[in-house]
Amino acid sequence: MAIKNSGLSWEQLKFNCDSSRFKFKSTSEIEIDDRIYGQDRAIRALDFGVEIQSFGYNIYVLGPVGTGKTTAVRRALIQKAKDLPTPSDWVYVNNFTDSSQPIALELPAKTGSKFRDDMKALVADLKEQIPLSFESENYQTESKRITGDLEKERQQKLEHLANFAAEKNFELKNMGRGFAIVPLIDGKPLDPKLFDQLPKEEQAEIEQSMKDIHEEAENVMEEVHILEEKINDRISELNRGIADKSVGRRINKLRKKYAEQIEVIKYLNTVKKDIVENVDDFIPEPESSSDGLPMLPAHLLRGLEPDFKKYEVNLLVGDGNDCAPVVFEKHPTYYNLVGRIEHRATTSGGYETDFTMIKPGSLHNANGGYLIIEVNDLLNNDVAYEALKRCLKNRQIMIEDLNERLKLVPTTGLKPQSIPLNIKVVLIGSPMLYYLLYTHDDDFQKLFKVKADFGYEMDRNETALDEYANFIASIVLREKLIHFDTEAVASVIEFSSRLVEHTEKLATSFSDIADLIRESDYWARHNGNSIVTKVDVNRALEEKEYRSNRIEQKLQELIEDGTIMIDTDGAVVGQVNGLAVLSYGDFTFGKPSRITAIHYAGKGGIFNIEREAKLSGRIHDKGVMILTSFLRSKFGRDKMLSFNASLTFEQTYEEIDGDSASSTELYAILSSLSSIPIKQSIAITGSVNQYGEIQPIGGVNYKIEGFFALCKARGFTGEQGVMIPHQNVKNLALKAEVINAVKEGKFHVWPVTNIDVGIEILTGRAAGKQKKDGSYPKHSVYGKVVARLEELDDIDDENGDGVNRVGSPSRGIKM
Repeated sequence: MAIKNSGLSWEQLKFNCDSSRFKFKSTSEIEIDDRIYGQDRAIRALDFGVEIQSFGYNIYVLGPVGTGKTTAVRRALIQKAKDLPTPSDWVYVNNFTDSSQPIALELPAKTGSKFRDDMKALVADLKEQIPLSFESENYQTESKRITGDLEKERQQKLEHLANFAAEKNFELKNMGRGFAIVPLIDGKPLDPKLFDQLPKEEQAEIEQSMKDIHEEAENVMEEVHILEEKINDRISELNRGIADKSVGRRINKLRKKYAEQIEVIKYLNTVKKDIVENVDDFIPEPESSSDGLPMLPAHLLRGLEPDFKKYEVNLLVGDGNDCAPVVFEKHPTYYNLVGRIEHRATTSGGYETDFTMIKPGSLHNANGGYLIIEVNDLLNNDVAYEALKRCLKNRQIMIEDLNERLKLVPTTGLKPQSIPLNIKVVLIGSPMLYYLLYTHDDDFQKLFKVKADFGYEMDRNETALDEYANFIASIVLREKLIHFDTEAVASVIEFSSRLVEHTEKLATSFSDIADLIRESDYWARHNGNSIVTKVDVNRALEEKEYRSNRIEQKLQELIEDGTIMIDTDGAVVGQVNGLAVLSYGDFTFGKPSRITAIHYAGKGGIFNIEREAKLSGRIHDKGVMILTSFLRSKFGRDKMLSFNASLTFEQTYEEIDGDSASSTELYAILSSLSSIPIKQSIAITGSVNQYGEIQPIGGVNYKIEGFFALCKARGFTGEQGVMIPHQNVKNLALKAEVINAVKEGKFHVWPVTNIDVGIEILTGRAAGKQKKDGSYPKHSVYGKVVARLEELDDIDDENGDGVNRVGSPSRGIKM
C-alpha cells in the first residue's frame, strides 16, 4: 500500500517577518538608543561585578564572537565611571636617602602636574635668588669678618715660619702652590751648582737646617690647614644659614599649599635639607680661579656639574577626566601593564637611569577605575598574566625590570616604591579559555569571581523586533549609511533568524548583522538607490555567498557530471542519500553523500568500513553501535541474530564524525535486509536512538539546500526532497528559491518522528506493526526483514562454522 505524505507546507519553512507591523516607513524615523539588546543575563552579571567592591570580584566576559561583548563592556563601564570620583594623581620623586628607591607620592586629582610645575619653579627661583643672597652687603661683611679673623692668625703662623727660616739663614719663596726653601750666603740665594763646592761641614749644616725648617713647615702648614678648615666650616655654616632663610621662605609657601598631604610635606623637608647642604650647587662658578688662572672648559667639567634633576617631579598619573578612568589595553605585555623603567645610553657606552625615567602601565592609568583586556592577548604573554594576578592579589603595582631577573650577577637598579591598587579588571574572551582557566588556575577562581555570559541568541517577540530595527537604525546613523525601508529591515531580521537557525529566536551576533547592513548599503548605492530595499539586502546575501562558494560549486559540478555518484531519482536497495555539512572559514554548505549497506550470512553483525579504515570519529562509532542495539531490540529479543552487514560512505576520503547520519545508515541496512529499494529522490538527515526515535541535528538548512541545489541542477521531478527530524522544523530558515519550489510542489521537506515513519516515506511501503505473537505483516518492511533474518539463520545453522560467505572472517560488533 502506497504511503502518502506531502511534507511541510511552504509557510513552515521560514520565519517571515511582516514588515507591515512596523510603525515607520524607514529607519530615518527611528529614535535610536545605545542599549545592548538580547543580553539581559550578561548585562545583569556585568552590573553586579562592577558594583560589588569586595576583593576578587573582577569580571570575565565570555561568549561567541560578534555578540557585542566588547561594546557592551565599554558602554557599561563608561556609564558607571561617570558616577565615580576622579582617582588621585601619582608622582615619583627622588629618595635623597637612597636614590635607587624612588618615592611614590599620592596627590589629589589634577594636582600632580601643579606640584611638578611648583617644584620646577622652585628650583628656577632658587637658582636666581640664592646667588643674590650671597651678594648682599650683610653676607659680604660677615664673610669678611670670619675670613679676616682667621686670616690674621694664618698670616702670623706663616710669618713665624718665615722668621724661623731666616734665623737659620734661609728664605721661604712663595711658589704659588707651595713654598720653596732657599739657603742664603751673604744674604743671597745659594746657587745649587756652588753647593757641592762648599765644605762638607757647611753642607751638613745647611742640610740639617733645611730639615729643621721642613719639620717646622709641616707643623705650621698643618696648623694653617686647620685654620683653613675652620674658615671653610664657618663660611659653610654662614652659607647654610643664608640658604636656610632663602630656601625656607619659598619651601614654606609650598608647605602651606600642600599642608594636607603629609607625605608631600615630608618630601619638601628633605628637599630643603638637601638644597641647604648643597647650596654651593646654586652659586655660579667664577670665570677664573683665585690664582688668576683660567677655569677649565665647561664641557670638561660636565661630570662635576650640579645635579638639579634630583629635584624634579615625575608625573606618573595625572590630569585625568572628571570621573574614573576606563582603559582598554590592546597590547597587554608585561611592561604595558605594570609600567617600565627606561634607560639612556651614556658617552662611555653604558646605560643609566633615574626616577624621572619611570613610565606608567595601564594598571596605573586605570587605577581607581576599570581595565579591559582581551584574555587571548594576555595569555600570549604568561609573564604579563602572572604580573596581573600578582598585582591584584597584593593590591599593589610594583614596577620591576624583567632584565634583573635574568642576570646571573645581581646589579643595582631602581626599585620604585609600590603604588596601592584599587581597580576592577574585566577580561574578555572565549568560553573555552574561561573554563580552562577556572579548572587549572586556582588564582583565577579567586580573582575573577564574576562570569558575564553573552549568548548567541535572543527570544523573538514584538519587543525584540523593534530592538532589531533600532539596532539597524543606529548602525545607519553612526556610519552615515543609506536608510532602510521596512521591507529591508524585515529581511535583515529574517536573516538573523537564519543565522541562529531558529524560527522563535534572533541572533545576537550583531557583527554579522552589521556587515549585512553595510553591504546592503553598498549595493543600494551601486544601484543608485536613495533607500535600501529588500532587493538590496538579498543582493548583499547573494553576492557574499558568491564570493565564498567556489568549493561548493566545484563539488556540485563533480556530482552533476557523475564523478561523485549521487542519484536523485529511481530506487535502489541498500543505498540512501545522506547529508553532511562542510565549513570553510566564513562559508558553510551542505553536501550530499551516498551511503550503502550490504548484508551476507554470518554472525559478525554490523561492519563499519570507516572505523576499520580509521576514518571514523568516536561519535560516529557510537551511532553505529546504536544501530546494533536497535536491530537487536526490534528483531532479536527472543533469538540470536545471524547476519553480517557492512556500512560505508562512498567516495569519502576524510574522517567522518557525528551521528547525524545514523538514521540514514539504519534505513540502508533495513533496505538491504528487506530487499525493498529506497527512493533516491530523497536525502536524509537525523540521528536515531535505541528505540528508533529520530533525534535533532545541526545545520539542517545547509543540508536541505545542498540537496536542493543538486536536484535543481538535474531538473525537478516533483518527488524530490529531504527528510529531517521533526524537532528541526523550528530551525528552518530556508532560502526563498527552496520555499518557492516547495510552494510549487517541486520539492518537499518531510519531518520524521521515528524510523517507522521514515522507512515508509523512503519505500512507499508500511513499516509494519508487530502482532501479539511477535511477528510482522508479511509484506511490510519489517516483515521482509524478519523473513530474511530467518533465512540467514538457517544458512548459519547449515554451515555451523561462523564464517561469512564472502570468504573472510567476520569482524565488527557482535550481536
